[in-house]
Amino acid sequence: MPFVPVPKDLAKVKTKVAFNLTKRQIVCFGAGRLVGVPTYIFTRGSIGNELMSTDELAVMDGGKCILQVQGVRPFFSDKFDITRHQQYKYLLDSFKKNAFDISKYLSRRLTVRPDDVFESCELEAPPASDAPAD
Repeated sequence: MPFVPVPKDLAKVKTKVAFNLTKRQIVCFGAGRLVGVPTYIFTRGSIGNELMSTDELAVMDGGKCILQVQGVRPFFSDKFDITRHQQYKYLLDSFKKNAFDISKYLSRRLTVRPDDVFESCELEAPPASDAPAD
């Protein structure tokens, strides 16, 4: 292990220059910025960044929304009041009878009456010799 001499009087070595920092700290912070800032700027586009953090979303105004349209960067917009829409009357919010009942939809069966007319077709499979080879 190398020996490093330490001076007895540190007042000369550690003098605060600006913002309560020593010369060494100022040089190191400057070098860090010199390397870090351009690296961040050049890699920001390829790495990507969040539109908003979860904390920012939690405190976002209730009357605003983030709108994302294909071909356009996401942007803030005012929320639309759906009660003013011309077809609001067809929504469940306006009238409970508009609710979609999936069980009623799936339980429908075809009812055949005696006077219904159907067309019947017969199909034959091709012989095995005509089958295409894989």
